[in-house]
Amino acid sequence: SKRLISGNLESTIIKAVNRQSISDVPLGTFLSGGIDSSIIAYELRDRDNVLFVTMGQQDDPSDETNSALRLASDLKLDIRVIRLTPEIITASLDEFFHTSEMPTGDGLNTFLLTKALKKMGIKVGISGAGADEVFGGYSGFDVPRYLIGTKPSYIGPSRLQYKLRSRFNV
Repeated sequence: SKRLISGNLESTIIKAVNRQSISDVPLGTFLSGGIDSSIIAYELRDRDNVLFVTMGQQDDPSDETNSALRLASDLKLDIRVIRLTPEIITASLDEFFHTSEMPTGDGLNTFLLTKALKKMGIKVGISGAGADEVFGGYSGFDVPRYLIGTKPSYIGPSRLQYKLRSRFNV
């Protein structure tokens, strides 16, 4: 929203994370190493009831676990790595398609991650899903430029992305 972009972004983010993380049970926080989850991790770093979880498939070029582990080390986070295999993914597809309203690749990641959290006894999960569309955290979000002929000023790499990374030291 225009207000989020032009208003006090840091305050807005802090309030949103705090509002969504009120819980009397342990929280599972999805940590990809991207902008969205890094900001959430930074805000939740000192909480006792938070377990950070990252997931990836070894030898997959899109595996972001190294970024997540580097951030977790810098922030001294309690983190667990969930390693996927082609067999785990294949075995989960029928259930995923059956339970998903609109299956997407990112939806499959979330599905697999939440199943793993449930096995760990975690009932509440927090993610930054949707934030990368605002902050332009991945190159795939450059698509609007090709669709409308120009790149919105807040899509990265941008001043906002630089400010976020430098403000939160991630």
